[in-house]
Amino acid sequence: MASTVAIMVRGSGAGQIKPHTGVAVYRQLASIIRDQIATGRLRPGDKLLTQDTYVYEYGIGVDAVRDALAILRSEGLIDTTRQGSVVRRPPQRADVTLGPGMRAIVRMPTERERHDIGLPEGVPVVVFEKPGGEMEVLAGDRIALVGNHEQDAAGGRSG
Repeated sequence: MASTVAIMVRGSGAGQIKPHTGVAVYRQLASIIRDQIATGRLRPGDKLLTQDTYVYEYGIGVDAVRDALAILRSEGLIDTTRQGSVVRRPPQRADVTLGPGMRAIVRMPTERERHDIGLPEGVPVVVFEKPGGEMEVLAGDRIALVGNHEQDAAGGRSG
């Protein structure tokens, strides 16, 4: 009597891990998930597969999965809790216009700033330097810098 065995092709349909390409497998997995987010296959609020499922689906180690998820967190694409990882929802943005004599500097936050502002990993801050030395630090993903039309009309630079 012949028996039938169901075979699942690892990585089928979602991209494949190619271990001998010179690209680390964790970077390949991060790229696959990043592409799923970019194309809308994974949308804001969607749960990612469990680590064990990625291990099984792609035939890679759990450390590679953890490293891939760490990359995506550092890019601000996902959030991870004890319940798993989800695609990050884009926050509401407030328009900010630089006034005369102001500067905006974009940088990564300190650990204390991340805690105080409530920032996930991978999100930069914008430090606004006002005339007189006053500084304000805002979450970079929650603001949009807009041009100052009065300054533009007076021949000032924009961008």
